[in-house]
Amino acid sequence: MIGDLANKIKESKIVGSDLEAVLLSVCALGDDKKEEDLSLILKLPELNISQIKEYQGTEQVKKFIFRPQNLSEYVGQEKAKKVIKTNLLKIKKLRPVHFLIDGLKGHGKSTLAKIIANSLDSECYEIIASEITLDKLTEIINWINTCEKLPIIFIDEIHGLDGKIIEILYPIMEDYKIEGKRIKPFVLIGATTEKNVLVQNYSPFVDRFQVQITLERYMVDDIVKILKQYKEKIYPEFKVDDNDLKTIAENCKFTPRIAISMLEDLLIIEKVEEVLDMHNIIIDGLDSVDIKILQILDKSEKPVGEEALAMMLGLSRKDYKFLHEAYLIEMGYMARGRTGRFITEKGKKVLEKLDKQS
Repeated sequence: MIGDLANKIKESKIVGSDLEAVLLSVCALGDDKKEEDLSLILKLPELNISQIKEYQGTEQVKKFIFRPQNLSEYVGQEKAKKVIKTNLLKIKKLRPVHFLIDGLKGHGKSTLAKIIANSLDSECYEIIASEITLDKLTEIINWINTCEKLPIIFIDEIHGLDGKIIEILYPIMEDYKIEGKRIKPFVLIGATTEKNVLVQNYSPFVDRFQVQITLERYMVDDIVKILKQYKEKIYPEFKVDDNDLKTIAENCKFTPRIAISMLEDLLIIEKVEEVLDMHNIIIDGLDSVDIKILQILDKSEKPVGEEALAMMLGLSRKDYKFLHEAYLIEMGYMARGRTGRFITEKGKKVLEKLDKQS
């Protein structure tokens, strides 16, 4: 029984005071080995920075990534930028507000959060939601209260917050208090790809974000601008044909992160057709898995369920849904009905186009 309990605690990632409480409760049962077993998972080992040797080379390290530092450098998302500009002034002239930024992976949510922090006379504490335990939350609150500048907390993947943490945050976000203790006013920025999960499970939490921004999918022209900016900032010595940049922009599912990866491959391979092949692009930006989904739906006489499709593709439901289905539905290649997924006329035309090319 104790072994099973230990495994459950490991899987739940309980640490700190929460785990101590569990440990004491289990030890009260009287098994001599329970405390010994569970003490092994009391806390995860911490990285000892003092044991890491710093690189002593004298050459200048080349910068391998470019992130926009202000809104003028940030390409696209004009509606979002307008909202942010207004609320930056509100923070400077009136009071702090909290931001919730949602959008697809690779669309610049984290970059926008850091731009907000850069635009204010602030200090920023950045953390991933899954790392926030009760002990870590205490550490964050103490950091806020000792900050000399405006404290900004950036929580990435905020949909991954534990429910207990979210409930504790309610009065902190709204009243800057916790059980009567005052907390210095701060700005909370949350980034998520799954706002729907938060709305469904913790609607009051979402309501406490006065500024809610949904990033739009980029279009070809904006992707081309992003690629040109990135190349000029990081790889100015390379020359790239504008037509190749447009080809990448048309085949990256309109996602800057994917487009930049393809651009860097192009700088080495120099043939955009080979880059598309490397990234498994078959036609019109669709990869082999996308095409297989359309082929399954085209051959099926009735709609197919999400779980069945994921199994046929050898994918988890989450990977199927977020990496493939969301894009195919948004672009009109397939649709979702009450009894399952089905191919659209646009999807059938892509398959016909592919057949003619083969």
